[in-house]
Amino acid sequence: MADNDFSAQFEKISDRAKTATDTLRAAGDKTNDKLAADAAAAGEQAAAAANRFKDKADGDREKV
Repeated sequence: MADNDFSAQFEKISDRAKTATDTLRAAGDKTNDKLAADAAAAGEQAAAAANRFKDKADGDREKV
């Protein structure tokens, strides 16, 4: 009977470990998705700033 108790306890531990692993993987996936989205947004902002700078430089060049 004691063996059954230990088996049940180890099975519960295994189930908890699997649940924790799945939770960590899901959190990691969300983090990667967020980083990718943030990087894309930063790239778009940088491109927009570069275009504004170029337009301003072209406008200043025409004034001279």
